[in-house]
Amino acid sequence: MGVIEKCTFCNHRILENKQPACVNLCPTGALGFEEKFPGVDNSKIFGFIEKEIKPSIRIIKLREKESLPQEVLDALPKYTFDPKLINKSAISPKLSFTKDWTLALFTLLAGVLFGLYAAAFWGNVQLNKWIFPMAGVAGMLLSTMHLGKKFRAWRAVSNVLNSWLSREIFFFSLFWFASAAWLWFENLYVGQVAILSGFLALVSIDMVYTVSEKTTPSRLHSAHTVLTGFFMAGVLLENEYLWGFTGAIKLMLYVYRKLYLRKRLTSINLLFSTLRLTFMLVLPMVIWHFLHTQGFNLILISLVLGELIDRADFYNELNIITPKSYLLEKEQLN
Repeated sequence: MGVIEKCTFCNHRILENKQPACVNLCPTGALGFEEKFPGVDNSKIFGFIEKEIKPSIRIIKLREKESLPQEVLDALPKYTFDPKLINKSAISPKLSFTKDWTLALFTLLAGVLFGLYAAAFWGNVQLNKWIFPMAGVAGMLLSTMHLGKKFRAWRAVSNVLNSWLSREIFFFSLFWFASAAWLWFENLYVGQVAILSGFLALVSIDMVYTVSEKTTPSRLHSAHTVLTGFFMAGVLLENEYLWGFTGAIKLMLYVYRKLYLRKRLTSINLLFSTLRLTFMLVLPMVIWHFLHTQGFNLILISLVLGELIDRADFYNELNIITPKSYLLEKEQLN
């Protein structure tokens, strides 16, 4: 029997411009390596998704056939792919409201909390010093419910320099801490930190989902939390310019998306669409007409319900590209 020793990477062979012994003996070339040059595009490999997301894999092309004995090449299995063998019914969406309702509630709550805090910081809205921080804690708990190992959630901030998900958790936690501190001590600088961190948290939440396939050619979505946050702030501040501007953008994006999906013969949930427009536009106008300022709380509830419906729509329309769905889409185009 041979003796297994610690790998030295065959330094003596590398000094002679030779490859390590294991690389030289590997019949498939799987252990081969080469110098990595910055700016070199990934090789075009059949079945790999062409998406500009990071981190990415750099595929190194196989060595030339002459570098392997012909008998080894003849013995290698010949792989073929038939898209018809894929069970189309087995392809389920990676995200949906029924599976990820906790994330939908957390992201919606983040926008509403930012709107409430902004209205308190810039206006005269009074927030309870206990209930508001507790609502933030509830949101953070909701965001961890989909995790397999919840006690490792603290690791989420370990990649804040490169990951939008880590930034989302970091900035929302900072927003929660700073906003709670401002409610208790009313320090101007702490309040400004809360505004900035809250805004960055909403941006990070929206950026997390940019890797998904776009529902429409536009990257903007009516359910984006940045729009929701400033829309709610405008309503609470009774600033008709702010809520009118953000509300108009939301309405136009929503109608445009539904018309675009219908043009592409994509199924549309008419019940969701009807309820969304009712809670966002029709019901608040009816309440204001009959109750005026006395119905302000009812208007807020109606608007939040409308935002929840739009957020649910957002998750149901998300399409995360997978190799299986990518290949099927290519087959349909061909």
